[in-house]
Amino acid sequence: MYKNIAIYALLLVFFVPQMSLSQKKPQETLAILKKADAILAALSDNIDRFENIQSDLDKMGIANENYNEQKNIWLSSVLSIAAIKSICEYEHALLTLFIELREKNRHRYYDVRHRSLVTSAQQINIMYEQIKINHALISHDPSERYIIEKEKYTIQTTLDLFKQSIDLVSSLKEQSEK
Repeated sequence: MYKNIAIYALLLVFFVPQMSLSQKKPQETLAILKKADAILAALSDNIDRFENIQSDLDKMGIANENYNEQKNIWLSSVLSIAAIKSICEYEHALLTLFIELREKNRHRYYDVRHRSLVTSAQQINIMYEQIKINHALISHDPSERYIIEKEKYTIQTTLDLFKQSIDLVSSLKEQSEK
């Protein structure tokens, strides 16, 4: 709950300066920044989903008869989800700060933001491979299959949001070079 309030406060801090500067920015840049708002909101939702998945995995691990026998596999999945969530929080915060920079300072960060987003997406893909291997090694009860679908959906949408963020950074860079 407090995390959601903090995220909304951060978004509010983001929106207020943008509204006052909107007359000074070209329409294309404003459209790009609107996309950033949508990306940040969706990424916030996925961070919450990862937190729920992590909680569900903990509950499943405790309830699973094979937990003691396969606890390292369970722990690996939980740690992978926690790491993905942390990467999302990191990229969310840095993308927010990047967007809030004045255009004259923002140009210094285009390449590093781009590389960071690409690297984070690669890390998430590697962790997702680990999660898929873990699920293949554990015999899941049919009632637990929902968590696998929830993980898959959330990870795929997160990777899509990272791709959109990369495109956004590239668009802002192109816009600044005009």
